[in-house]
Amino acid sequence: MAQEREGEYRDAAKTLLDSLEDVEESAEMPVIADWIGSCLERVGEPDDAGSWYETAAQLALAIDASPGPRRVSEALHFLEKAVESYRAGGNRKAVERVRVVAHAIAKSCPTT
Repeated sequence: MAQEREGEYRDAAKTLLDSLEDVEESAEMPVIADWIGSCLERVGEPDDAGSWYETAAQLALAIDASPGPRRVSEALHFLEKAVESYRAGGNRKAVERVRVVAHAIAKSCPTT
């Protein structure tokens, strides 16, 4: 994306948000949410970025009616990114909340 290469991460995040609204339910949705989180991290908004990483995890799990190990692994990856982002912003409550969610997800699919 040209905007991102130019360092205009906030504009890139807005463009990606618009594209997320246009995308039907698909595997692209968590990738776009992850990308938005990455852009927001780069402009110094760790809480908003963490929220988008959590959204990416939720979307990864929502794609399939019963997500398998690959989707669960993808969701856990996004949740780890959320933890890192929240930690960078000093949001201890969000870090703990996301860790609890990640533990519950990992426990629900022991084959990950």
